[in-house]
This record gives sequence, structure tokens and C-alpha cells, in this order.
Amino acid sequence: MSTFNPEDFWDALRRLYDQQLKHDEQLAKTDEQLAKTDEQLAKTDAQLARTGEKIDRLTEQLRDLGAYVAETSQQVRLTTSQLQETDGRLDQVVALVRSHEQRLQRLEGGAD
Repeated sequence: MSTFNPEDFWDALRRLYDQQLKHDEQLAKTDEQLAKTDEQLAKTDAQLARTGEKIDRLTEQLRDLGAYVAETSQQVRLTTSQLQETDGRLDQVVALVRSHEQRLQRLEGGAD
């Protein structure tokens, strides 16, 4: 049997105590890192919420823009139709004016 050596006991106890101190320091560092991570997560959550709100606003603006484009397209089609109708009527007026000019020329030519 081995004999009890108090120095070995105290050395082992010191090593155990030193290990416990290192363990406690690591736990403190881990707790600090977790606190920083929690803080960063809170900031990220807030930023995500703001980004979500911006996306919602942009989506609404996009819907409004789509409605505006559809309305404007309808107005352009209507205006195009009206311009085509006006062009057709102008062609008729031009043809009528030419016809009257030709008739006038014939009448003036026959009167000389």
C-alpha cells in the first residue's frame, strides 16, 4: 500500500482548483459570447422586421403601379382608336376638299 503524501494531495487539489478556475473563465466567456449573440440576433430580428415592412410597402406600390399601367394602357388604346378614327375622317375631308377643288377648277375653267 502506498503511503499518504500531503504534498501530492495539495498539488492535486491545486491542479483541480486551477482547472475549475479555467472552466469558470471559459463559462464566463461563453456567457459573454451568448449575450453578444443574443444582442446581435435581436438587432437582426429588428432589421428583418424593417425589411419585411419595406417589402410590404414596395409590394403595395408595385400593385398600384400595375393598376396605373393598366389604366394608362387602356387610355393609350382609347386615344389610339380615337386618333385612327380622326385620321379616317381627315382622309374623308381631304378627299371631299379635293373633289370640290376639282369641281371648282372645272367650273372656273368652263367659265373662261
